[in-house]
Amino acid sequence: MKHATDEPVLLASDVSFAYGSGPTVLHNINLALHAGGAIGIVGESGSGKSTLAGLLVGMSTPTSGSVTVHGRPWKSVRRRDPQRLAVQMVFQNPYTALNPRLTILNTVAEVFQVSEKSSKAESLERARDMLSQVGLTGSVLNKRPEDLSGGQCQRVGIARALAAKPSVIVADEPTSALDVSVQAQILNQLRDLREEQDIGLILISHDLNVVSYLTDSAIVMQHGKVVEQGPTAQLLNAPAHSYTQNLVDSVF
Repeated sequence: MKHATDEPVLLASDVSFAYGSGPTVLHNINLALHAGGAIGIVGESGSGKSTLAGLLVGMSTPTSGSVTVHGRPWKSVRRRDPQRLAVQMVFQNPYTALNPRLTILNTVAEVFQVSEKSSKAESLERARDMLSQVGLTGSVLNKRPEDLSGGQCQRVGIARALAAKPSVIVADEPTSALDVSVQAQILNQLRDLREEQDIGLILISHDLNVVSYLTDSAIVMQHGKVVEQGPTAQLLNAPAHSYTQNLVDSVF
């Protein structure tokens, strides 16, 4: 893995967010992800983790503050701008994240056709190579999501994200919907991609074991606020905030 550069790939500065005229659900969030880095976002359900994930990938716009990608704020990046591809998301439910009408080969090929205007034949060939990278080959490529296991679908989601050549992958509880026997495979896949391709990783999770395995640093969220942040090992071994301590005590 390359050394991180001084310039963050993804930067959230004093980000707050409210749904419409409702109460503020995120309060002054700050994080900086460098190339090849990995940040965990930890907290119980309702802490604001998934809302933050949506802001980081540009699905929503902060009420105040900014999220920038390679120095450009999301709000200035139009929907068809190639920079939109720089941050890709791997979703919690691998089945609902995929088009049920497409084979997995066509699902990944579609990314190449849209993002690079590749021909159908070239896109299919590149999709085969990409799916092979995540361990999917042979007749499975012609199946649709409903005919695959959860782990296979999640691998398709990772392949589809990689096809866009992202600088960052935001993974929102990527293993929580999977059997325990499959979880380690997906986590290893994400770790290897980060190390081999220098892709930054934002991992949203309530599972401290997963965060410990995959990330260098972490932020702990409660009620839409960051209550503690720092190196992952430090947060887990010597938590300074009582909420973090409670999370650690519930697992270790």
